[in-house]
Amino acid sequence: MAWPRDQWRQRRGVQQLIATVLAAAPLGCSSTLGCEPSPQAVAADQTLTVEQINQIAARKRGTDPSTLTCEQVCEATLFVHQPEIDSCSLTLPQAATGATAEVAGRIVCSGKGAVLCEGRRPLGHVEVPSHMASLGATLAAMAHLEWASIGAFEELAEQVRALGGSDRDVQRCLDAAQDERNHTRWLTDLAAAHGHGVTQPRAEPGPTSLLLIALHNAIEGCVHETWAALCAHLRSVRAEDATLRVVLARIAQDETRHAQLAWDLHDFFVGLLTPDDAVQVQRARAKALRDLPRLAAAQAMLPRELGAVPTTVAVDAATQFSQQLAA
Repeated sequence: MAWPRDQWRQRRGVQQLIATVLAAAPLGCSSTLGCEPSPQAVAADQTLTVEQINQIAARKRGTDPSTLTCEQVCEATLFVHQPEIDSCSLTLPQAATGATAEVAGRIVCSGKGAVLCEGRRPLGHVEVPSHMASLGATLAAMAHLEWASIGAFEELAEQVRALGGSDRDVQRCLDAAQDERNHTRWLTDLAAAHGHGVTQPRAEPGPTSLLLIALHNAIEGCVHETWAALCAHLRSVRAEDATLRVVLARIAQDETRHAQLAWDLHDFFVGLLTPDDAVQVQRARAKALRDLPRLAAAQAMLPRELGAVPTTVAVDAATQFSQQLAA
């Protein structure tokens, strides 16, 4: 069915669009859209390396790794909002000395917390080849793109401000950058738990114009960010690992807001363009939508732990998604 423009352009429009596609496609899962934060039982039981402990200490603003409490390490492991820890046991890892190998530590804890139900690249982003044959490598690649999204939204905030956008939209961009910092931290920790580090993103400075900004937002925001939000919702209920499902559910809600921001800014940017440039932006967005089924086919080959679906189902969902947005 066609999706009326004035309906999905409303504040919850992108959320409604994603819910419609998830409900119509034979994906074998229910949507997590519209949920409210609620306390849920959570638990962690995993080994710890010296590197992981150092990363947790660094996020605690220079805390000495040897003085980390069990609760602090547990909070960094559970991936929930404002956790209430019921039980906690921590053994810190020991660094290798001489011919002695590093001795792994362990965190075992449980409690409850609120579970809040592939990001936007900045201009000039330098793509890094990703080898996503394993779950750890895939999580590292996802964390790399979330890291790049921090700069993308900070860049977008400056662009909106310079072009006379509202203070509210500038703040929405900055809030999105903070969301991406959280996503980067969560996915980096998960990748590390599977033995993979994350490559720092890099962007090369280049020319910037209103047309380039509008084109970038139309493709990276309106199309790719919206599709990423749908994928995150899907994976959040299909992923095999419980912790991964929690993380992806939180990311899905954030990415849905980011996608709505892109569509709201699309109207703002296009309104500043000449008629010819506006047509160019619309055509670029349309092409990105046509390319989505091919992208979905590649994403269907991701590790099964992420809740992959058959290629034909993924392509059908992307096709319907594109048709809805193009309507």
